Amino acid sequence: QSFEITFAQGGAPSVVAYVRCAPVNDGCIFQPWREVWSALAARRNAGPYAITIRGLAGDDVTPPSEPVVLELADEAIEGGVYFATTDADPPTIQRHELGLECRSAERFLELWGYSPSHVVSLDGARIAVGTVLDVGGSETRIYDVSTRERITTVIEPDLLLPRFGPSHDMLFSALFADVGDTHPIRILSGSDASVVHEWTSLGAAHSADWSPDGDRIVYNVTTGLRGILFEHDLNVIERTESGEWGEPRTLPTGNLRAWQPSFAPDSDWIGYAAFDKYLRATPDSLFTMQRPV
Repeated sequence: QSFEITFAQGGAPSVVAYVRCAPVNDGCIFQPWREVWSALAARRNAGPYAITIRGLAGDDVTPPSEPVVLELADEAIEGGVYFATTDADPPTIQRHELGLECRSAERFLELWGYSPSHVVSLDGARIAVGTVLDVGGSETRIYDVSTRERITTVIEPDLLLPRFGPSHDMLFSALFADVGDTHPIRILSGSDASVVHEWTSLGAAHSADWSPDGDRIVYNVTTGLRGILFEHDLNVIERTESGEWGEPRTLPTGNLRAWQPSFAPDSDWIGYAAFDKYLRATPDSLFTMQRPV
């Protein structure tokens, strides 16, 4: 029940503690004392700690455990950025926390399947991770951000991936649509994944986003093919004064071929990537914003 705990930085030991720990079930608990925390805090700007443990019993010493990476901070966390990376195997979603003096991205969730897509709820409490399955269709797993526990799983045969609305309800639409396709757009309940609302006659609809105030949905409709590039209309559906959803309408985008639209936090402006009428990605058309007037 004696252990050597090594806190290494940059491959070299920085703090080493020799401890006994209290047995709990099949394991034991070690609570670092104040001097250990003070030593770790004083060296934290040198980078994260790789923690390994060896068991000690007289002349017998176990091999070091696999390292666990730990970063220390005493600043308030102001938010976080989540992004997917394929550098690891399996690919992962990384989280970089904002507001900290010294912080690198941490491994947050492992990914699976193909064409992964993820989105965080507006209150930061949930993250939805959607992928295309080997057997067809798509799967979305909803997690609690603070515990990383899975809340529910949504299986969609229509290859639909999620976006959060103003609450934990989710808007599902296709990641892409070919000319002549027909894809639904659905709103699913954040509590039991039941269908709250569904549009089934929007044609080749895809890439939908839901405004933070919950009153607008914007999406693309694939309308044609020019050369090797698809062309899209930019459509919006808005709530009426009675609270019901109105009819879709197409937003004018001039000579731009808008795609992958997304609402600004004010629910008013819409940003999208675009090519000009000659299918050139110019600096003025790489990302454009407009109001759905």
